[in-house]
Amino acid sequence: MITETIDATAQSAEQARVSEIKAIANVAAKWVGAREASESCDNAIRNGMEVNAYRTLIYGSIPRQTPIVNFDPNIGMNDRETSRYSLGKAIKEAAEGRLSGIELEASDEARRRDRSVDHRIGSFTIPQDVLNRGGWLQRDSLVATNTLGGFLVGSQLQASSFIDALRARVVAMRLGAQTLSGLVGNVVIPRLNTSATISWVGEVVSSTEGNIHLGQVTLSPKCPSCFVDFSKQLLVQSTPDIESIIRSDLVSQIAGAIDYSVFQSLGGTAPVGLQTMTGVNAVTIGDNGGAITWAKVLEMEQVVASGNGDISSQAYVTNPKVRNKMKQTLKNTTGTDAGFIWDTETPGSPLNGYRCEITNNVTSAGTTGTSTTVCSSLYFGSFDQVLIGFWSGVDLLVDRTSAAATRVIRIYADQYLDIAARQPAAFARITDITT
Repeated sequence: MITETIDATAQSAEQARVSEIKAIANVAAKWVGAREASESCDNAIRNGMEVNAYRTLIYGSIPRQTPIVNFDPNIGMNDRETSRYSLGKAIKEAAEGRLSGIELEASDEARRRDRSVDHRIGSFTIPQDVLNRGGWLQRDSLVATNTLGGFLVGSQLQASSFIDALRARVVAMRLGAQTLSGLVGNVVIPRLNTSATISWVGEVVSSTEGNIHLGQVTLSPKCPSCFVDFSKQLLVQSTPDIESIIRSDLVSQIAGAIDYSVFQSLGGTAPVGLQTMTGVNAVTIGDNGGAITWAKVLEMEQVVASGNGDISSQAYVTNPKVRNKMKQTLKNTTGTDAGFIWDTETPGSPLNGYRCEITNNVTSAGTTGTSTTVCSSLYFGSFDQVLIGFWSGVDLLVDRTSAAATRVIRIYADQYLDIAARQPAAFARITDITT
């Protein structure tokens, strides 16, 4: 009887060892390959290797991923150098096939650091130092047409009063989104999805092997791009300097495009935003959407906290339509005076004591069931979990041939970046709010 009990215990322990080794091999196959993981698993089982020893062996064989080279995207230009830098001069010289002076030196140094930049003839890179003195260029600029450039030429032009375009508010980085600069190749960041399970044991009772489950966060270059046309005359006559307008617009439009992609998922080759990102907690109102309620606001906080996602400072983000609706919607609809969902008494933290940023980069044209192109979104979470990776600075290509007959210079702008979340479970979303 004793012998049978010992044999049964040993058999059970062996089955557990084999099961654990196979589970570890299945996870590790993502990195080392299915064949190598299978072979190492078979060898470990056949040779009686302990689980912890096998875990150390297989994880140690995972090839090193491309390192994150997180250097300063600035090239070290001082105030005097950035004030001497002329974007207009760089555009004109690039259009003539040559670049000189500080513009050439700055572009060369920026490209030396951003090795992924395509060194095309007639192109150059704007250092981050210059951009910081102040997104994508969208409209043709001509002197003859007032709205396309003519308003920038004139003897009585009030340059200091130049009127910029109205733009959506940029909020993700203000809420703590993290940036990784100077990336090279695709980036894979290992992530611990599930920690080992702790068991309480009695005297001389064996510990239970705990499983850990690994995942990964991947970043690969995505490229927003566009072009703008400038007449050569505009570059000569414009007041205020066209370079100031280009620089300001680049910073604002690029930041706006990035911010939009943090929240929205455009599909195709664009980054995946919180709108459809796998792992983000989804809170729904109904098959065809519906009005926002206090209960749904609290549910967003609850699902994040229940998954241990409340790991740092949290905030809400939505659009003006949802804010307007929340200002008119009572927390308690039974008649008890509990105030409105949007607490106007505490403007810095109007949603249950949490900060809430408002931006049109959160859509109000989503579709749920029969509610077509009218649904808005609301996001809640720890925005320092958002990662924005950059593979390059802003690269400009000056095309002087496509419209040479009319003396028009075309400028293409692009930048390589991607967006991900370190822990998607740190966020909750509602995407079916009707207003």
